[in-house]
Amino acid sequence: MISLMSQVATAIDDWSSKTTGILFPVSSYHRTIHYSMVAAAGLTALATYLVQRKVPAPYGKLRRRQLGVDSKQEKAWGPKIIPTTLGHTISDGPTGTFLFLYIFLKGAHYNYAANWTLAGLFMLHFFQRGFIHPFIMKYGDTHIRLGVWLGACGPNILFHVAIADWVANAVYPRNHLQKPLVMVGLVLYAVGFVVNRAADWQQAQWKKQLRQREDYAYPKGWLFNMVANPNYFGEFVEWTGYLLVSQAPICLMWSLFTAATWFTRAGFNLEFYRKKFSDNYPRHRRALVPFVY
Repeated sequence: MISLMSQVATAIDDWSSKTTGILFPVSSYHRTIHYSMVAAAGLTALATYLVQRKVPAPYGKLRRRQLGVDSKQEKAWGPKIIPTTLGHTISDGPTGTFLFLYIFLKGAHYNYAANWTLAGLFMLHFFQRGFIHPFIMKYGDTHIRLGVWLGACGPNILFHVAIADWVANAVYPRNHLQKPLVMVGLVLYAVGFVVNRAADWQQAQWKKQLRQREDYAYPKGWLFNMVANPNYFGEFVEWTGYLLVSQAPICLMWSLFTAATWFTRAGFNLEFYRKKFSDNYPRHRRALVPFVY
């Protein structure tokens, strides 16, 4: 079984290197472990899509009491014992920054510009996501359910370790960052990062205004006039750009995983708004991608 996994990992690595010109010069055992994580990541992305499209994780607008349905499904996610701010910090911050940096610095090829760029972009996102965002965003609940928190921590650890392993050991061509497709990826990452941060800031301001109202209202202005979830859209664009820069199999799995999460939740969020506000909600507004979905 291990021999078969090693052969499959080598075949995938050979195909990837011939396609992209990027080498992953590690031992056979290391390669097998890495591509086993890639396979696990793919299964995680598929499972996330299948679960989230039927029973979205109960936080934000998709809490059962917000949807006005039976709360038994929500209770199945476990007790509400994790402080929301602390939970977001722990699930995103340490693994996406400290653990990632530790693995990266132990790699064999971390001195190349492409590797440092990829490491910096990844840690920038999760430093903001883990150590800044939770303290500027006012959450609707003070605590989240244990299952929701574990459902974030588990995949994050898997993906962060596997991506750090690739970035630490992959050998990119010296001119990698000057390639047109890679430059497009860098632009997409920057645009997605700015859109995500701006949408989060606008959402935080909207929540402040909402606390001063007696009735519920939906967010308006800027990209909120086009899609119900511009923060999800920004992150989707950001990781698509990262995939184009890295051209790594594990980053493809990461992009699919984030898409499985954001596209399903965005659809449910749009449905929530349309049911709650009926004809008063703009019919042209899409869930996540302007004019498309």
